[in-house]
Amino acid sequence: MRLGFIVLIASAVALQSCSEDTFSGAGATRKPPGPCIPSKTVKCKPTQIDNPDLTDDDGDSHMNVVEHEAVFAVRSISCALCHARVDSSVISDFANKTGAASAAQTFSQMIHLKLHGLTNATKKTTISGNFIIPEGNTSMRKVVGDNCQNPNLNLIYQGPIVEASLKDKLSECVESKIEWGAGSQKFVTRKTVEINPTSSAAKVKEIAVKESDKLTSQGFAAVGAGTITGISGSKTSGFKSQAAVSCEGAIVFDGPILIKDNTTITTQKGCRIYSTRSIFVAGALTVSGPADAANLQLLSPVFVGFDIPADAITSRITHQVNQNQSFSIGSAAQVNLQILADALIVGEVVGKASSANYAKIAASAPVVYSKNSGSFSGVIIAEQFIGKIGSLSFKFDPIFNKSSTAPKLFPEIKDALVSVSKD
Repeated sequence: MRLGFIVLIASAVALQSCSEDTFSGAGATRKPPGPCIPSKTVKCKPTQIDNPDLTDDDGDSHMNVVEHEAVFAVRSISCALCHARVDSSVISDFANKTGAASAAQTFSQMIHLKLHGLTNATKKTTISGNFIIPEGNTSMRKVVGDNCQNPNLNLIYQGPIVEASLKDKLSECVESKIEWGAGSQKFVTRKTVEINPTSSAAKVKEIAVKESDKLTSQGFAAVGAGTITGISGSKTSGFKSQAAVSCEGAIVFDGPILIKDNTTITTQKGCRIYSTRSIFVAGALTVSGPADAANLQLLSPVFVGFDIPADAITSRITHQVNQNQSFSIGSAAQVNLQILADALIVGEVVGKASSANYAKIAASAPVVYSKNSGSFSGVIIAEQFIGKIGSLSFKFDPIFNKSSTAPKLFPEIKDALVSVSKD
């Protein structure tokens, strides 16, 4: 099948492509944007530039983020948008690939959100861009009651499973409850929408396969020319940051990580921290370095948390609206136990509600939680994301814009974290 765009995050601005590329799987290479080259099917115009195209370019799973696209990519989308302000587009696949098992995660959750969180007059949910979803019918639970109205959450989950158009139902019942940006097309369908955060510790270890002896003996290993100072520890005690961290390139840690309050990570070209366990960020975190290059990317096959204590993690993941959520790494109860075990290894407070502002940060994990009332500027890729209820302020960080200098997201990962195709 010819994918219109397979990228970590796809472009919502359909740029005209003028050369024909091929893509033969993970790790394939692609020509960077440059002077237009004629192909069998496309003629060049004077001064035209060869740009990736959402419509008919095969793409590359490691292509840079493109300006204005959804960088808020979450599978279970209900609580993520409660009173939220999202200054970007949104992607959700609504777990539609899992069939009937996703019934309690799709339309029924949005109905709960509509009644519980989207209607607050003082904190109305806003989305500046598009809300990108899969086209066609998907499994959902029919709302019991009058059309879109059902204040009883228990009844929502008791409705019969039906096959229905996700876009039709969202447009009918939810669209009017969201405040959309001036240029937003609101709910937009794509033939393929899939969100697949890395959920295997073995895949994370494979990133450092050439340094596997160091990963075993030290508990962490630099990938290629990667370097890091200011984070120390072990697999058994966890890894903790000092006030000053210097990091370049990719580092793999075989254990949970705690980035403490008031940590500054200095990087000239970008820092990528991969962990086989959970990553906890507690309090203020500054990413320092060149304005067009310094960025921090955090990837875990379990959990990435910002300013959230362990008891709050449990209350969220086991909440009634989330208890039917299925994760690629297990049930909500199983995932909760994994996160709590990692917090216990770290052995310190892993977070508390704060007003910290986060910028230049990309976070990817099956579960990503935040309890900071400040702003978050970057990228979120998760099966389930919940920000601070009532005060999530998210925007795409321009450092990840597609350009010759923009950082690639998690380039050591060989499988696309987000796949979007139009054809």
